[in-house]
Amino acid sequence: MKHLKTFLLPILTGSMLAASGLEGTTVFRHPENLELPRTGEENAKEIPFTLPVPGVDKRAVLRFNAWIGHSSGGWNNTLRVELNGTRLTEKTNSGEQRLLRRGMYLESRTKNPRRAWWSGSGLLVFFGDGNPENLDRRILAPRQEGY
Repeated sequence: MKHLKTFLLPILTGSMLAASGLEGTTVFRHPENLELPRTGEENAKEIPFTLPVPGVDKRAVLRFNAWIGHSSGGWNNTLRVELNGTRLTEKTNSGEQRLLRRGMYLESRTKNPRRAWWSGSGLLVFFGDGNPENLDRRILAPRQEGY
């Protein structure tokens, strides 16, 4: 059985979070790697935590790496992220792009060389082992972000 492996890294707050680099302060780090079942909503795993309220000029950012393990490469839009009962999509309520540091498209050496990161509420997720050195060789950009 394949599993979606999600590794929660820091949740950061900082002023003027820019696509060129996340500057901020870590306010929460999950203490362990999480392996989430891939099949069905009934297997969704809830990760409860409370964040301090950011200041007026600050924003909270969820940062994580995710991949579907036990495969040699590829990708699809099957990752769903739900926060406080709301399934996240490409843009925030104020119309801002939600995804930072990856651009609008995945660039690859395939018959469909530009693929949007979002498809409805589905976010692109890679197949692989999570090791950035083993990221599918067809991926051209943004390789530096890894999984």
